[in-house]
Amino acid sequence: MEKRENRFSPMVRNILTSGMGEKKHNIETMRKVMLLNVISITGVIFLVPLGIVAFVQGHFQLGYIDYCTALILILLLLYL
Repeated sequence: MEKRENRFSPMVRNILTSGMGEKKHNIETMRKVMLLNVISITGVIFLVPLGIVAFVQGHFQLGYIDYCTALILILLLLYL
């Protein structure tokens, strides 16, 4: 189990820091990028199901807004 955790942890850290190495950038910059990525991932996780619920309940404008916001957050994750 430890081997899998050791493999998994750097992969998650690499995603959260957007591939920034610790020696290349200031720790404050990495902290800000990690915070932005965590908030964006959390937003996408919540907005997609809420968009589905909005469409099921017939609130199409709200569903489109949820999906558009989730798309913007995904593009932010890919860009940064």
